[in-house]
Amino acid sequence: MNARLLVLAAIIAWLGASPLGAEEEGLITGVVTHIISAPTSSIYIRTAQCPAVIACKTPPTCAAGDTVSATGHARQRAKGLIWEASAVTTLGTGTGPPAPVEMPESDAYPFNRWQFELATFRCVLVDSLAVVDPAAAIPDGAWLQVNRNGRWIRVYLHNDKDSASLKDIRPGSVIRVTGICHLTAPSADGLSSDFLVNLRSHDDVSVVSAGPWWTRERTLWASSILLLGLLLALAVILRLARTVERQGSAISRALADRRILDERHRIAGDLHDTLEQELVGVRLHMQAAEASLRSDPERCLASIRTAKVLLERSQRESRATIIDLRSDPDPVAALADVLSAKLPTIFPDHAAAITVSSVGAHFPIPRRISLHLERIIQEAVANACKHAHARAIGVGLRYQAPHLTVEVADDGRGFDAALLDHPPAEHFGLHGMKERAQKIGARLALASSPGSGTRLTISWTAA
Repeated sequence: MNARLLVLAAIIAWLGASPLGAEEEGLITGVVTHIISAPTSSIYIRTAQCPAVIACKTPPTCAAGDTVSATGHARQRAKGLIWEASAVTTLGTGTGPPAPVEMPESDAYPFNRWQFELATFRCVLVDSLAVVDPAAAIPDGAWLQVNRNGRWIRVYLHNDKDSASLKDIRPGSVIRVTGICHLTAPSADGLSSDFLVNLRSHDDVSVVSAGPWWTRERTLWASSILLLGLLLALAVILRLARTVERQGSAISRALADRRILDERHRIAGDLHDTLEQELVGVRLHMQAAEASLRSDPERCLASIRTAKVLLERSQRESRATIIDLRSDPDPVAALADVLSAKLPTIFPDHAAAITVSSVGAHFPIPRRISLHLERIIQEAVANACKHAHARAIGVGLRYQAPHLTVEVADDGRGFDAALLDHPPAEHFGLHGMKERAQKIGARLALASSPGSGTRLTISWTAA
């Protein structure tokens, strides 16, 4: 059974309640406030004494606002005054529906005053309980739940094609409701505080002030969408984090492989530029010594001595390369720190004689440049240890960005500085230092004389 039939059945039940007294034949007169034509005919009127409802046997021909009289039996029912009419007569035609009565703000109402009355009051819309499609075969209506001074009131509109429009009113809106009141049975003091309001049409509900846009449903929807968006964003972030982690790992591996490859190329270049060439030189001098062993012993001995020098130099280069491979080079380490760590290891017999100092603000030097500078300095220290018989060897670095100046000074026997410009064939160390300086764009300056020590200056400028 639909809501309309339920409400009308409740009204019929009121009409059929047990009488409080005997039936009385008589006449009742009043102004029509509302008419129900189906499923039964009922006329709500406002009399001089109290509101009442007339149960008609035939469809009424009057209209709201008309003055009518009805003959029949008056029944004082538990739920209000009911008049079972045998005939209804229109005494006068009204100009329109009568004005509704403003309902007071009290919590309880005199039952005989408000039962079946056309009343109006302000309240707050709580919810639209049900709205059925009015285009259906049996049009239904709308239930509204309202609150007035803390009291819950049901408002019902039936048999109206525009009842669905009530669902557009926002919950929380202050509305004015006008309609026929159906109060519950009165208490012992004759008051009632709970009732249903039956609307005549959708125009009986007007909005005084609209409620907030953020209704409970919209808040739930917005919260759900926001939560879903946050979950999606979190999923995307996690996916991106995993992708970045994988790509970062791949890039790290690629960089590590690249560094290994670059180091292999550097080692290959060092072996080719130093060890391989010096071994070739050793082989050539040994062949010369073999060829002159019988014919020219002095020449044979000189070739052997030269081969020995080359082997010693190759040994130093090999030791330096091994130290580089065993160490974990710091790309930003100061050159002075690197030399302080390596030189005593390469020249253990002269470690006490070697000092390394640095002045100025250190700035980064490319690894390739640093390695060539290390080899030049190592060769200069080797010459001071072996040939000059120096007792003190000082390595000084002076930083003045973008310039770097390195000085290697000793107190050894010294030699003719002109040898740096045109070193003899047997002076392999001077050849190597010049070649390395040219590779990195550095300048070499040599100051020495027999008996006064040696000072080698290396000047390099960053690009």
